[in-house]
Amino acid sequence: MGLPAKTDDREVNELRGRLAALPIARQARVLEGVLTPGLRLRVLADQVRRQVGSLSDEEEAEAERKIDEAVKEARRSSTRAG
Repeated sequence: MGLPAKTDDREVNELRGRLAALPIARQARVLEGVLTPGLRLRVLADQVRRQVGSLSDEEEAEAERKIDEAVKEARRSSTRAG
């Protein structure tokens, strides 16, 4: 499952712009409050990918497997804690 790439919804675009205008630490606090643990991991992985740059197909596949495993573990942990 990937993050939604784009949407034509004006309100969503406005929210994205407002979020992007916040300092990164504040963005993290906002997202932590509204995203599930699995989605937080996916957002983090997307940010890391942007910083790292392009990966080979093999590296990308391995990264995706690790992210999927981490998301599954986060879901299991959140259901056990709840």
